[in-house]
Amino acid sequence: MSKPQYLIIGLDGIPYTLLTDLCDRGVTPNLAALMKRGQSKPIRSVLPDVSSTAWTSFMTGTNPGEHGIYGFFVPQPDDYSLRFLNADDIQVPTLWERLGRLGKKSLVVNVPQTYPAREINGVLISGFVAPELEKAVWPRTLLAELKDLEYTIDVDAWKAREDLSAFVADLFGVLETRIKTLEYLWEKESWDLIMAVITGTDRLQHYLWHILEDERSGLHSTVLDFYQAVDSAVGKLVDRVNKSTRILVLSDHGFSSVQKEINLNAWLRSTGYLSFRTDSPKSLQEMNSESIAFTLDPGRIYLNRADRFRNGWIARGREYNEIREELRERLLHDISIRDEVGALINPVSRVFLPDEVYAGPQVQYAPDLIVLNKPGYDLKGSVKITEIARNDVLTGMHTYENASLVVVNTNKTFNIDGIDALEDIVPKILWDMGIEE
Repeated sequence: MSKPQYLIIGLDGIPYTLLTDLCDRGVTPNLAALMKRGQSKPIRSVLPDVSSTAWTSFMTGTNPGEHGIYGFFVPQPDDYSLRFLNADDIQVPTLWERLGRLGKKSLVVNVPQTYPAREINGVLISGFVAPELEKAVWPRTLLAELKDLEYTIDVDAWKAREDLSAFVADLFGVLETRIKTLEYLWEKESWDLIMAVITGTDRLQHYLWHILEDERSGLHSTVLDFYQAVDSAVGKLVDRVNKSTRILVLSDHGFSSVQKEINLNAWLRSTGYLSFRTDSPKSLQEMNSESIAFTLDPGRIYLNRADRFRNGWIARGREYNEIREELRERLLHDISIRDEVGALINPVSRVFLPDEVYAGPQVQYAPDLIVLNKPGYDLKGSVKITEIARNDVLTGMHTYENASLVVVNTNKTFNIDGIDALEDIVPKILWDMGIEE
């Protein structure tokens, strides 16, 4: 049986600095061996640095201005309700769809933003968010086999709020089943591409980053055990490929500790840009029509434009530009909170216009402003919370910088040269395969 030409392993949210630290400390020997054999570097994620947008940017090799995914949800024009975006909203083909057109077979397991599973030449099992396993599998005939394997799409993250030990146990269980399923499917066909994403790393870091940083914690060794289990899973997959196989290990964004959650809708309410018909709104559908702006996670600012929303009133042109620039300046200079030592700080690093960070036909659907946080300040968009800054159960957060990339079996066309961000990787793969853009 011929081996795959490409093995791509996604470690969701693993920052490059953590990856190198775990390797240096001997926690992840298989990953350390890959880094020694190949090339590695930190790369940028995408704005906003959420998994739906980031993994779509990777798997299409394009930016949101082309693929059209700016987050998990998009506001609807009729009533500001939120619609969940899925794989059918992606406006350009993925790597495996392009390979399929050339007769190449792919095995794709647990990549976020691939639900519902679309037809490919091979096998696709969707990653989160995938509410129904029945719609997360292609071909559909695999469903019975996955149920026999007790396949699970994701961990129950709510457990982390109630019992951290049970949550960690769930992480181990889901990882074990994921790898068992992948090994089972690997034996069924000859594959040109195998891609699998481990999302437990992201889940663990959101809830247990403080434990990862605290060697005195009783759970610290268990957290390291999970990274060792992830490393063992990587080793099992790498051991199956031949010497000519290109191997990539990557993450979709970096990670850091949370100092404060920053609720931009609370700030917009406090400054008069946003108002509701009730003192305790439950959704954006209760927004007053005279509101100027609102935000969605993380840091996506939408102006209440007449050409975008039925009840919008801001017209394109001079008025729109003036309001947008005013809001941009206030975001950069007027938000003031106290940091961990009591000093005043603005948690906003930069505020971008869509054309400054995106290019392509889908830019017309981009947020009006894209806010980039300073490290440690996690931007949120709840309408229920009135506090501008607060602490919640999450102790780890995504970062735009410091995503990871490891490339093994490099040659003149397949190496890390010229790869600085997630969207740069797939064009490099296609070039290496002799496939024109």
